Formats: sequence, structure tokens, C-alpha cells
Amino acid sequence: MRKSDQARIREGVRMSENGTQTNRKLPGNRWLFALALLAVFVAVGVGVFRPVWREQDAIEALERINVTVKTRNVFKAYDPDTDWENEYFKASLTNRVFKVIGSGPRFGDEHVPLILKMPYVEWLYLANTNIGNRGIEQLCRLSHLKDLSIAANAIDDDAVRSINSLSRLEILNLSETLISDQGFANLNNLPRLNSVYVSYTSIGDDGIKGLAGNSGILVLYADNTLVTDAGIRHIAKLLPNIQFLQLNNTKISNAAIKELSALSGLRGLSIDGTTIDDNAVQYLEKMPRLKSLSISGTSITDEGYTRLIDSLPESTRVERIVPQN
Repeated sequence: MRKSDQARIREGVRMSENGTQTNRKLPGNRWLFALALLAVFVAVGVGVFRPVWREQDAIEALERINVTVKTRNVFKAYDPDTDWENEYFKASLTNRVFKVIGSGPRFGDEHVPLILKMPYVEWLYLANTNIGNRGIEQLCRLSHLKDLSIAANAIDDDAVRSINSLSRLEILNLSETLISDQGFANLNNLPRLNSVYVSYTSIGDDGIKGLAGNSGILVLYADNTLVTDAGIRHIAKLLPNIQFLQLNNTKISNAAIKELSALSGLRGLSIDGTTIDDNAVQYLEKMPRLKSLSISGTSITDEGYTRLIDSLPESTRVERIVPQN
């Protein structure tokens, strides 16, 4: 046999041996592939659940300063009658929506970053805390916020300008704050806003006029404010869909009730402590859809009260507390 043939035979043997060795290494390669796949799953799992761990740490830190956080998972079957907007179900299955409730001096601006670790906050109640304008500005990064109560805090018009960026906001409570007409007029970019509470503030007629861009408001509480008959004219013109109106201890008169009688959708009216008298009864009688009317502390007499009871539907609850001499 020629040397060249012998060389080819030896080369063939080596190739056969290498092929056998390669086949013997396949099980090891499969283990490497499985380990790599497991590492991918672990990395994905950590990436998915890390926000949940971060949120839980924030919840525990908030609870240590008496702030309650209620959570709701969004991965159950969607029920349009009871669940929130379907857009949340398009997000990661681990996302949770939050309701944050806090009060008292222990919560301040320095604790806001804890709340920001929970991006899906929908309800935020921080009445009577130590939060200020800077904290409110930071909280307005919560783009899913629907209900915000920051009553009884030392916040002013600067905070209101920040709030105007919350395009999903539906309910806003600014009672017992330092806001003015000028700041209140900045609330003109809240298309979903339907309930506003500004009791015990310096809001007056100009502030009410500033609500011109929020015709969808259904509820307005403005007790103990500077609102007068002029402000009521603005309400009758700018808020035609309003259903519940509270104007206790304001400077309105019978003329204001005349303006309000044109609001066919008004369901609840509270005018305690105002100067209205029996001359306003003729206008109150023109509100057949009223379900609740409070006239305590007014100048309406027993005769006027009786007339109201006789003219309004039986289902209307009329409350009149007469001070004892």
C-alpha cells in the first residue's frame, strides 16, 4: 500500500475518532444550554419582580410613619363594572394600583420619594400633614392619580400650578389651604375633574370664574369662602352640569338662589348660615330634582319652611335646624 493511501486511512480514523468524541460531548453541551436558559429565566424574573420588592420596601417604610397603603393587584379577570380602567391590564402583570392614606405631622416632603416608588397610585390622601409645595410638585409625577386630597396643609398657588399637570385627576380637595383666586384659576387643564373641595379658603368670585375650563364639574364644596352672588352667576353659567353644591356660611343672598334655580340637574344644595329668607322659597320651589336641601341658620321662617315641604317632592330631604333661644 502506498504511503499516500496509508496517510488517508490514518486521517479517516482520526476523523472517525473526533466524530465519536464530538458526539460524546453533546450531553455536556445540553447541560450548558439548560443552565444558560435558566440564567435567562432568573434574570427576567428578577427584572419583573424587582419593582414589587421596591414597592414593598416603600410600603413598610411608610407604615412606620403611620401612612396606610392599600394595594390592589391588576392581574385578575377584568370586570368593567367594578374594576378600574382597562389600560392597567395592558401593563405588566405584576403591577399594582395603590391607595395611600396619611395624616399627621410625621409625613413631610422628605417622604415623598417613598410614594414615587409606587407609580400606579390612584388615590392619595395627605390631609393635615407637613407636606409643602415642593412635595406636591414631586407627587405630580404620579400620572395615574385620580383622587388627591391635600387639605389642611400649608400649600399655596405654586402647588396648584403643579397639580394642573395631572390630566387624569377627577377629585381634588384643597380645603383649608393657602390657595388664592389667582392660583385656583390655573386649574384649567384637568379634563376629567368632576369634584372640587375648597372650603375654608380665600377663594372668591374670581376663583370660581377661573373654573371656566372645567365644565364637567359635578360637585363643588365652597363653605366659608368669599363667594358672593357674582360667583354664583359664574357657577350657573360655567358649570351647567353641577349636581351637588355646598355654600354654607358664604355671602350669597336670595339673588343667588334665583340663579341656581336655572340648574336643572342640581340634586343637593346646602346654604346653611347664609342671609337667604322666605323670598328665596319661590326659587327653591323650582328645583324639583333636589334630593337634599339644607337651610339651617338662615332667615327662612316656619312658614317658608312649611311651604318648601309642601312644594318639593316627598323624597326631598329638607334639613332646617333652628337655634334654641
